[in-house]
Order: sequence, then C-alpha cells, then structure tokens
Amino acid sequence: MQEADAWFSGDVDRLRNFYGTTGTGTSSHLPGFAGGAPGKVRFWPRRAADRAPNRTQIHVPIAADIASTSADLLFSEQLRFPIPGAADGGNRAASVTQDRLDVLVDEGGILTSLIEAAEVCSALGGVYIRAVWDDRDRLPMPTLTVVHADAAFPEWRWGRLSTVTFWTVLLDENGKVWRHLERHEPGVILHGLYVGERDTLGKREAMSAHPHTEALLDGDDRTYDESTKILTVELPDSLRNELTVRYVPNVRPNRRHRHTLHGRSDYDGTYSLMDALDETWSSWMRDLRLGQARVVVSQDALTPKGRGKGATLDIDQEVFTGLDMEPTVDGKPMIEQIQFAIRTKDHADTAFALVERIVSTAGYSPQSFGLHIEGRAESGSALRIREGKTLRTGGRKQRYWTPETVDLLEVLLVLDRDVYGSPVEPDRPAIRWGDSLVDDPQEQATTVEMLRRAQAASIRTRVQMVQPELEGQALEDEVARIQAEEGVTVTDPTGFGD
Repeated sequence: MQEADAWFSGDVDRLRNFYGTTGTGTSSHLPGFAGGAPGKVRFWPRRAADRAPNRTQIHVPIAADIASTSADLLFSEQLRFPIPGAADGGNRAASVTQDRLDVLVDEGGILTSLIEAAEVCSALGGVYIRAVWDDRDRLPMPTLTVVHADAAFPEWRWGRLSTVTFWTVLLDENGKVWRHLERHEPGVILHGLYVGERDTLGKREAMSAHPHTEALLDGDDRTYDESTKILTVELPDSLRNELTVRYVPNVRPNRRHRHTLHGRSDYDGTYSLMDALDETWSSWMRDLRLGQARVVVSQDALTPKGRGKGATLDIDQEVFTGLDMEPTVDGKPMIEQIQFAIRTKDHADTAFALVERIVSTAGYSPQSFGLHIEGRAESGSALRIREGKTLRTGGRKQRYWTPETVDLLEVLLVLDRDVYGSPVEPDRPAIRWGDSLVDDPQEQATTVEMLRRAQAASIRTRVQMVQPELEGQALEDEVARIQAEEGVTVTDPTGFGD
C-alpha cells in the first residue's frame, strides 16, 4: 500500500523516499515499513541516490488519472437507491422510507463520500466505509465516512470482515506520537488513546488527555472505564450482531499476496511501466533544455570588463569594433551556433506506448484516457465496443460495491430510526447504477421500431429500453399515454374486469 500511495500522491519526494535506501513509511506511522525495493524500477532509485539539483526530474501523474477514472466510472452518474414497494405508491411505509433515504443520500453527502472512497479504493486496493452518528446536535442525521485501507487493521472470518481497528495520528511531535484507536466489533465500538513513538504504539492514556478523544466521552450510549481507560459505545439493539463498517475491495484476487483478502490496486503490475514513463518525460524535457541555442565565440571577440572581471559578448550589439585578424581562428569560425536536436517524435511515441500499456494493464480501454480518438465522435454500440474493457472493469467493480453499499444504507436507516427517532421502517434498498455512456438516439429508435414491427416486445418493454429510469406508477403512466395516443384498447379476456 505504501508503494501505491507514493505513486497516487504524485509527490516526487515521496517517490524518492520510498525507492531510496532510507524510506521509512512515515505516512503510515507503522513499524515494519522499510524502503522500497529498487529492483522493481530503475529511474526513481537512481534519482533517490542522485539528488543533484540540476537533474531533470519529471513525474507524470498517470496513477492519479487511473484512480479518478475508476471513481468516475462508478459514481459520476446519479445513483438511485429504490426501496422495494415504494415505486408504485401503494406501500405508504415504503414511500416514507424512500423519501427519508433520499434525504440521507442528498443532504448527508453520501455520494461524495462514495466518490472519495472509490478513488482511494482504486489506488490502495480497498477502502473502509463506516456509518457515523451523533445525536448531540453535532450531526443532524447519520452519514458515511471513508477510512483509507492503510489506516486499518482488519480481522476476517469466513471471508467476511469480523472486526477492524482504525487508527488516527493526532499528534507527531518531538518523537512522541499520539494515536486514537477505534475498534469495531459486532454491537460495540471501543475507543482508546495511546502515546508512543513512530514504531511503537506505547501506553494507553486517559481519553481526557487529548481534546479529540475527550469530545467522545459525552453521550448516553457510551460508558468509560477509568481503570482500563477504554470508552465503549453500544450500538442500538437492532444492530447488536452487526458492524457499522464495511470493507470494499477494488478487485480480487490480490496477485502479489494471493492468500490475503485485501483487494488489488489498479497499479498492480504497472510500477516499472510508470517508472519508465517518468524517465521518458524526464529525457524529453532534458532534450528541450539541452536543445536551447548556444553561441560559442572566440576569446578575441569578447569585450573585457576589466582586470580580473572576465569578458562577455553582447549578442544584441549591432556594431562591433573591427579586429585586424583572419575570419577564422585555428580553422574555426569566430562565432559558432550550437543547437542539439530535440527528439520530439521518438519521445512522444515512447510515452504514448507506455501510457497505453499502463492503462490497459490497469483494466481500462485506451480511449477512456483520450487515446485513439482522433476525428471520432461516437456513441451507442460503436462507443461501447471501443470502451469494452473499461465497461467490463466497471461492471466487475460494481459487484464488489453493491452489497456493501446497500448494507450500509440499511444501517443508516436503522440508526435514523433508533437514534434520531425518524418514523421509517428500515429495509434493504436496491441500487441502480448510472450509465456514463450516452446511447445514440437514432440507433436506439431503430432498434425499438424493429422490435415493434416484429411484435417481439411489448409497449412496456420498449418504454423500459428507452427510459430505464422509469419505475412503478411512472412507468405505468407512460405506457398508458402511449396506448392512448396509438388508440390501443386493452380488454380483459376473462370478462371479469371493471
């Protein structure tokens, strides 16, 4: 995770520190994190060892582009979370729950949290999402927050998250590190404050010793043991056997650690390629720097500035003092221009090929990153074919996100009822993923018309093809309007209709 974090950050110093001989993983504040293995890449270890200020060092943030593309692929379009039975309007309780869930999602910033989580998940290989609440007028409603995977210690049972401990570094000063540990177990959340060093957790301190943890002491659902210095927060009775946190892997299996349940980063297998891309761009910029025109002149053509002050040549001077000498000195011209070639095409082709290989290894189509789109303005089936690899990767990730997301939304509804007194009947919602690709209207209309002529699809099916967002009564109303416009009369073949 630390290697992925170094590339995700886009920070040149962090790359140098990781691949150098003194990398210590200071971002994680954990023992056991040594510097990276220079054998994986060759450009950044060399730059870590050679810190000369005149070296050209360019970092291309392709890792950040991959992570943001992954997040946009999942959550750039508006998601919908329908409650069963709420769409047709016949179930009053379901409709009330649906309205409240919409408020929690919109006003609680759920979608922005999911976008953040998806970007971190792509980079680190996984992410934790937890439900948080505070009925002391500090949070008006329960919501979701994101915990990065390199700040958690999970425990698994039967392939599922059973317990997890999060830590937050509150203060790192003068060699002393203050950490807040938050342990999630079924039915309870435990808090502790520890003071140690960067490579040791240290001893437990009273929660009141730091303002951050002291603020957690007040509440009816929590008890504090002065002897153990542990704060216990009890979940509502309906969540006694539940966790209020879920782990979402990016994709599995983890090729580098096959026996772990942690997900695989999108950068897996691309580190040497990204290193080569940085070396290519650095070489390109070095060509630009060395390719600047330079003028070499004979010593006799310089203007002395005085004894011990050297001599200069003013290249903007229009009139020069005549010199009684040959036009060349030692067979060389008095003034000579030197300009090295800039290998623009060679560098561009190399960088292009590396970017294409990197994004393909990460599971995306080159077109998703603006490659191979010259003169193209496609939509519909043609675009889906070209974006096929990206769409398959997105569909694969959706299968990991769907169960964990709807689980947490149901937990939010329970907390909203039991903690905030909201009149909802918690139910497990579904999830309707948005489609980031726009279908070609002409192509879609042709397909629907062919189905109508072949009598191969009903009006309802054709409406759902064109307007997939319609559900329940809204769908029935649209079908009825089309039937009325086309003069379609529907009779009851049983003879018992109204």
